[in-house]
Amino acid sequence: MPCEKPEWGYISAKYDVDAKMGTQNLSGTLSLRIKKDSILWFSVSVAMGIQVAKGMLVGDTLHVLDLYNKNYYAISVQEVSEKLHTPVGITQLQNLFIGLPLIDTCSPMNQKTDINGQAYCAYPSSQGLYFITALTPYLIKTFFASQGDVVPTTAELRATELRHQEKPDDFVSVSYENWLPTTSVPNPANANAIAPIAINKLPNYIYIQSQNAQDSAQIKMWLKNSRFDAIPSFPFNVTSEYTRMSLK
Repeated sequence: MPCEKPEWGYISAKYDVDAKMGTQNLSGTLSLRIKKDSILWFSVSVAMGIQVAKGMLVGDTLHVLDLYNKNYYAISVQEVSEKLHTPVGITQLQNLFIGLPLIDTCSPMNQKTDINGQAYCAYPSSQGLYFITALTPYLIKTFFASQGDVVPTTAELRATELRHQEKPDDFVSVSYENWLPTTSVPNPANANAIAPIAINKLPNYIYIQSQNAQDSAQIKMWLKNSRFDAIPSFPFNVTSEYTRMSLK
């Protein structure tokens, strides 16, 4: 692998978020809880800390509560992926937040070759190392802050892009800046205990751009805090006051 995948079991994090969805501008706070390869839980709050949405991705289904309108969505990962024209699953989302390529197909090679039928190219430059990967139906570009034609295990991911080969105007790109060392924090359940550090660095700034024929979005996120101790619960309850909805 070109970049070392950190060993971790849980992540809790909070981000300040500015988003532009089409012509609508939104600002708020994103709270995140992840159990590796298993559960991704989130909540979204706006001004004055008012919680407006809560969601959980488990297995192949994304569950979302619209707390303001009292609507509930249960959406398959396949349906979300088709709507966004990009794969959306637990692996892609946890990679997004810890700073790994959305689809990690990079290979430390400086020539074109075929591995299991897929094409890989690597391009060293003075700015870093670019990988271009053809993985049907996507063309994937990845940029590491690294010199030479091999990515060291400590290299920081700077950007990754997925572009649909048959619809070149449809893409998702993620860029990262200001990688900062993580720090241990007190465990609220035990004042004398310190939460373990499972990831040495996290990107302090994440910028997401998405575009397809129907929609466009730009999302900016600034990391406020993070911790890596075990998460006791992922609260999510759909009561009778919520109306089941589907994506339009």
